[in-house]
Amino acid sequence: MISSESLEFSPGRLWYSSAMKYAYLTCELLGRDLDSRLLIAADLLRRGITCVIGQQWSIFGNLHQAPKGVVLFKTANEIQGRMAERAKQDGHMVVMSDEEVLAISSPGEIARITSPLSVQFADVFLTMDARHSGVIDGVLPGKSKIVGNARVDLLMNHGEIYRSEANETRKAGPHILFNTSFGTFNSVWGSP
Repeated sequence: MISSESLEFSPGRLWYSSAMKYAYLTCELLGRDLDSRLLIAADLLRRGITCVIGQQWSIFGNLHQAPKGVVLFKTANEIQGRMAERAKQDGHMVVMSDEEVLAISSPGEIARITSPLSVQFADVFLTMDARHSGVIDGVLPGKSKIVGNARVDLLMNHGEIYRSEANETRKAGPHILFNTSFGTFNSVWGSP
């Protein structure tokens, strides 16, 4: 269990608005996204912000009737850009991030997968490093804030929370991971 006192990652200080008392933290896949959202929520809760963590499509579908707040988008593709536009129309602040660029080193590739619509509707765009920030600022200067990545922070500073699960997995013997990159070659946006 993560205690809020032990957390070092502090993205909330860079993007929450004191006028907004609610933060909507979206998860696409529970097993992949929940822990990092809990880390962000712990930081925001310390600051007095009420957090709603949920499946992204459920949150997006209910923003029109939810109290006005800050919506954190986890990727910056065209679909997320359209959802950000709707969130803005419903009176919410939009905070965009793109966890998908963690393994991408080419600024050109980051620019290719980042929807201009996502940047346009972002009040703030959370970036992982100066390279990522430079790409975003090239589209709309002044919107990016370098905060790192909550998933990386979890592994580097709080890896012990995964220790028992990792030990259990090791009992099955050695594993080989085959990264097929299906998302790159068989996605709803087409193939390169």
